[in-house]
Amino acid sequence: AANIPDGTGTSFILGDRAGLRLDPLTIIATVGRYQADTSPKVPADPNIPFYGHWKAAAHFVRVLRGDEELLIKKEQVLNVIGALDALYRSAEEGCEVRL
Repeated sequence: AANIPDGTGTSFILGDRAGLRLDPLTIIATVGRYQADTSPKVPADPNIPFYGHWKAAAHFVRVLRGDEELLIKKEQVLNVIGALDALYRSAEEGCEVRL
């Protein structure tokens, strides 16, 4: 059961070990015997290390809400996966692999 309260008016991502509420950003999971709600704090300073990850996560949430389109198209992802697969096959077979 998802156990989502009525009238939450927000989006959830549900998994088998945890869930994610998008607004406000909250991770909902079981820690030991207890249910825990964790609210990550997004840094306000864009000059800190790894700030780009926060921007990517924020973009992903906007895509899920339908406010934006994905910056990286599925065709681009499939091209990269194909190249990585060819690298592994080439290493395994010891020869050049054509794409």
